[in-house]
Amino acid sequence: MPELIDTDTAINFWQNAAKERMASLPTVDSFDTEEKLMAAYELEISAANSAVAALQTQRDHQKALFRERQNARLPPIHRLPSELLGRIFHSTINTIQYRNLQAHSGHRYSHSLSHVCRRWRALALSMGTLWTTLHTDMPGAVWSVYLDRSQGSLIEIVGPWPRSPEVHSRAEDLVANFHRLKELGLGLHDNDMPIGPLHDNDMAIGALAYLRTALADNAPNLQNLSLGAGSGIGIWDPFLVDFIVHRAPALRVLYLNNIYFPWGASLPHLESLHLGMSTRGGQSRNPDASHTFDDVLRTLQSAPNLSNLVIIGDCVFTPPERSWTSETNINVPLRKLVLEGSMSRMGSILAVVKSNPQLMVRVHGRDAVQDPGQQAQWEDEIMDDMSTASAHASSTIHRHLSSCESGGTRELAALHLLVQRETVLMKLDSEVDRSLLDPYLASQNITHRRLVQIEIPLLFSWQARHESATASLRVMTLKLARSIPVDHFQHIRHLVLSGICWSADDIASNFISAHRVESLTVYTLHRTLLRDTASLVANLICTPPALGTSSANNNSLLLPELKTLHLIGFDFLEGTTHDGKEMLLSQALDYGVEQRHQRGIGLQVLRFGKCPHLRRSFVEKWRSMGAEVIETTDTPW
Repeated sequence: MPELIDTDTAINFWQNAAKERMASLPTVDSFDTEEKLMAAYELEISAANSAVAALQTQRDHQKALFRERQNARLPPIHRLPSELLGRIFHSTINTIQYRNLQAHSGHRYSHSLSHVCRRWRALALSMGTLWTTLHTDMPGAVWSVYLDRSQGSLIEIVGPWPRSPEVHSRAEDLVANFHRLKELGLGLHDNDMPIGPLHDNDMAIGALAYLRTALADNAPNLQNLSLGAGSGIGIWDPFLVDFIVHRAPALRVLYLNNIYFPWGASLPHLESLHLGMSTRGGQSRNPDASHTFDDVLRTLQSAPNLSNLVIIGDCVFTPPERSWTSETNINVPLRKLVLEGSMSRMGSILAVVKSNPQLMVRVHGRDAVQDPGQQAQWEDEIMDDMSTASAHASSTIHRHLSSCESGGTRELAALHLLVQRETVLMKLDSEVDRSLLDPYLASQNITHRRLVQIEIPLLFSWQARHESATASLRVMTLKLARSIPVDHFQHIRHLVLSGICWSADDIASNFISAHRVESLTVYTLHRTLLRDTASLVANLICTPPALGTSSANNNSLLLPELKTLHLIGFDFLEGTTHDGKEMLLSQALDYGVEQRHQRGIGLQVLRFGKCPHLRRSFVEKWRSMGAEVIETTDTPW
């Protein structure tokens, strides 16, 4: 390291230079007027200021040279070939974390690379692929730089539709570079516009009008197209339809929100289709936007590469006029199927899609009345709506699961049948989904690998108890449970149940074939269903009366291979009924544990989460039988 300059030396030098110059400056004797004297001194002051400015310029120049030399001398990564370093740059740009960062901030990764060191700057500026992602919210100068440096490469344009005055120039750039587009994602709605059917999509319609010049041309390289309009009235644009069907041959991913999709069209290269519709009252700008279920079938049958299908909203297509009972199934390699809307529409799609071991399915029914005030009254028509929705769900799930080829059901190892606060949920999964039971896990969005998932939430409210609520709930849950084919039940190893208010005969008839179940989890959220849920536990653990109690054969017990019992939220002083006798839940459980122990199939783990009033004598007795008893008072898991 060079030694620092001596401060005293610098001060002495400039002081001596100043004294020498001051001694040679003119005096009053040298001029005959004041003006000439002052002019001479002004020249000296200007010269001194110029010298200071030159010194500052020299300082800044040397500083820049020093930093550039240091950066060039010490790059962050040594001895890495430029080709490999360039691949690292490009891979980082394509990560989800980077895309999320760049989409929500002014940070530009390519700019950062070019400011690290001389080598990185030269490499970044020479790679056109690092400048291919253009955001519509970029400042004009930045937009121009990215557009210029990406010449020769395919580009991506994403972001909200630009506002005035940029809209004209950005639209012109978009049209001029349409043939270079690899991805186009535009939000065509104005978030500042008041919500209303007359205004929500005015901006979207205007944006599509700007795009019509581009849509009339081919986009041979476009792979991803995402367009979103505002809620209110769905948009039907014939220019966009013609473009999607005829002018984008490389299109792989299509996302449309509140813009109608041309059902019936053939899109053989499409791999992912996401459609959302949040229109009010089924309104549309054009009556030609209405499509039938036959149109839906034609599109799906012509999409052999479709792996992701997401449909949200009731106005995407009209419901079928008849129930689909044909044996024909759509055999597409779907890996993800998400449907949200009325079961009359969405259930029809699920019914015709052939199941496969890698398919994840989520269906959210919306048939029930949405008004909380009406739900609280428990009117009979609401009950009928819920029953109809569960009937649709049951028939479509049964057909879908039955379409799975032999040997493709072993992945469905866990059955969740739950009455939650406002939903009835049935879920077949590869393993127990603990986030359904633990609010902490759900809030952390902790997921696990799923092979096949089927979820049917149905709106249901327990704000007030109706005299027919239990009966209606029993019918709905029975319909859902009976939708599972017998050969599927034989592969289930984990049961998670809540709020099931079945009779002993219901329990026996539905779980008689579930002879491979190893773990049973039962929890309760509703005080009104606590007794029913306690009776469910008693009838599953003990010998149901419907199977008889005299036989010593283990087949007279339900769940003969059960090893683990997990109860959450029960009070062991809660009364229950078993075999026509009134008893406490703790007594019924003790009877069942002892009964299984005597038959040589005793429980190995008894786990209780937030279950008060458990007698210590029972705990010691069960431990003496070889069972591990675990009690928790905080997180159930």
